[in-house]
Amino acid sequence: MTDVQQWWVALGLAAVVVLVVAVLLELIARTARRIHQAVSDIWTVGTHIAQNTVTLALLQRTNYLAAEMLRSC
Repeated sequence: MTDVQQWWVALGLAAVVVLVVAVLLELIARTARRIHQAVSDIWTVGTHIAQNTVTLALLQRTNYLAAEMLRSC
């Protein structure tokens, strides 16, 4: 094998390695985007749950005060 052939083989192998790395990085980026979207959806749902349940703590106090008012009558 001549030096020129060795260079072409090395260049071909380098191109294959670059291609494989590019594909793997794209797969990682897609997975990261899917994870980010899932976390964003979870955050949104959690925020809505928190907004819908914030008044539950106040409900206990309201029930206590209503019971006190009934007892005073």
